[in-house]
Amino acid sequence: HMWEGRWMESYADLENIQFALSRMAMRRPKLEKLSLCSQVLAQQYDPLIEAFDTLYPDVLAQSKQFFEAL
Repeated sequence: HMWEGRWMESYADLENIQFALSRMAMRRPKLEKLSLCSQVLAQQYDPLIEAFDTLYPDVLAQSKQFFEAL
């Protein structure tokens, strides 16, 4: 369903992230605070993008090493 619905692509929009987090919070009471995360995400978007841009190349390199070792 995720692939057919192109969920990952929809997460490029903060409103869709809010929707997903709210739905997750509704399903699991322990996750109720997830519904508040989109506010923080919107407020801290630029520093998070910077951190992601720093981290992601290393994630890709480590993933490549892992699969090459298999």
